[in-house]
Amino acid sequence: MHLPPAERTIYADPEAALTVRSAAGAKRLARLTAPVFVRLEGVKNVLKVSAVCVFDPAGRLLTVRKSGTTKFMHPGGKPEIGESAAQAAVRELAEEVGIDVDAATLELMGVWHGTAANEADTDIEATVFTAPGRWDAAAIHPTAEIAELRWMDVAGAADFDDLAPLLTEFVLPRLINY
Repeated sequence: MHLPPAERTIYADPEAALTVRSAAGAKRLARLTAPVFVRLEGVKNVLKVSAVCVFDPAGRLLTVRKSGTTKFMHPGGKPEIGESAAQAAVRELAEEVGIDVDAATLELMGVWHGTAANEADTDIEATVFTAPGRWDAAAIHPTAEIAELRWMDVAGAADFDDLAPLLTEFVLPRLINY
């Protein structure tokens, strides 16, 4: 691994930074099992996230807005140490909207790289799943950091200007063309 001579900051959490001064130090950090975020000047951070498409009986897609943010997105978030993408998706779904499913029942929709909705100078690598079945919209309530829920008709997505890039650039085009 080649690092330019300048110091590089390594993040195990965007709020907590470690500094690496050598390629050997970077190699040691690369062996960590937790997601590691490297900040190079002029280069965006990349976050790994898992997200889940949840539908109600009418075929509407569940979107959520997290507290302190402006964009609606899928329920989901970052994996914890040792979690697979599916395990993170299941945990986040339960924490954010109270839906409990088994990781084995999730259907992989795709893995995409794009712009993070609510984090400056950050891209995401998003693993997106579809939850099994249809869910009663009246029984789903925001919990944890979720400020607002919105059930959206996929065909009417163009009517909204507050959707996360992952939805508009990758997921919605796939759902509409299905």
